[in-house]
Amino acid sequence: MDHEKILIVQDTWQHVLPIAEVAADLFYDQLFELDPSIKALFADTDMSAQKAKLLATLAITIAGLNTSASLLRDLEALGRRHAGYGVLPAHYALVGEALLWTLEKGLGDRWSDEVREAWTSAYGMIAQQMLKGTSSDAPSEKRRAIQPDCSKPKRRNHMSKGYWVVRVSVKNADNYPAYLAAAKPAFEKFGAQFLVRGGRYTAPEGLHATGTLLWNFATTIQRSHVISHRNTKRHGRSE
Repeated sequence: MDHEKILIVQDTWQHVLPIAEVAADLFYDQLFELDPSIKALFADTDMSAQKAKLLATLAITIAGLNTSASLLRDLEALGRRHAGYGVLPAHYALVGEALLWTLEKGLGDRWSDEVREAWTSAYGMIAQQMLKGTSSDAPSEKRRAIQPDCSKPKRRNHMSKGYWVVRVSVKNADNYPAYLAAAKPAFEKFGAQFLVRGGRYTAPEGLHATGTLLWNFATTIQRSHVISHRNTKRHGRSE
């Protein structure tokens, strides 16, 4: 990886950390949706501990992108362990696809073609090195396995889940109670569940306080009813 892409990955990762636990939930939800059979690999796994391991591994790997020699050795050993767990070469592309999807949802406005390219490059390097830790697959199969699908997802009439990332700015404290009163039944109508408040503010937003919110919508919500942060920059405001 070139130095510029490394910096992009390391910088954007810092913006994922405030919602790291939710990001892990999104990642595994998406991975199991892409291939439900993968869930069998985690049948006897404490998923809370697994998600913590995922985040820790990502943090160590991203921090070590500048120290290539030691990182490559560690990734190769990690690949050997994953092969022992039953992870197949074909799974790597699905993991990459789920990772890019999660980052896009979590980064919101900060997601761009440049960021996608940097993370695709980083994941390709990680997957390629992990696959070196296995010995039973042909090189051509490994090359195919590491490439996540970066094309636009196929449209569906329904999504299994919908997520809304919104940046809320409260500018008028007098109108804020009315906003809350109207927002709650609107979200409940579509089965929305509040997941996390991120960004600079961790307390409920107030006058001149801006925060990023993440909501999870019910499984039967039609795509037309879900506000997608991927296609349009949305800003929730209480004026």
